[in-house]
Amino acid sequence: MNTRRPFAAKYPGRCLCGATFEPGARIFWDSNVRRATLCPSCRPARAVKGQWTQDGSVDVRIDTHPQTGEAVIVCLSIPEEFGRPEVYQKRNGRWGLRSGMVFARAWTHDEIAALVERVSMKGAA
Repeated sequence: MNTRRPFAAKYPGRCLCGATFEPGARIFWDSNVRRATLCPSCRPARAVKGQWTQDGSVDVRIDTHPQTGEAVIVCLSIPEEFGRPEVYQKRNGRWGLRSGMVFARAWTHDEIAALVERVSMKGAA
């Protein structure tokens, strides 16, 4: 079980990636090498959370890549189960179930792609 968690650096320092960081930066620390092993410069970018919108009887949230703006995560929920959404993630160009409780069946790649297109068109209008 991985119990490592990021914490705020007390002092300025240098990460194993070579970047420097200031006090207060969220870092991971490796006590074996006595160095920061993950800093803001080498940490992967997080998806930008979208707004919840309604598509038929399903609530939809589309999270996008911070640099490209491409849809990378889709969260689906119904009003009775709000707070425990089905989460689909795009990997290698295909949408697949990442987590969540599926009551009837998982959505297919084509269904998620059509949903993203439909919701994106509504948001642009």
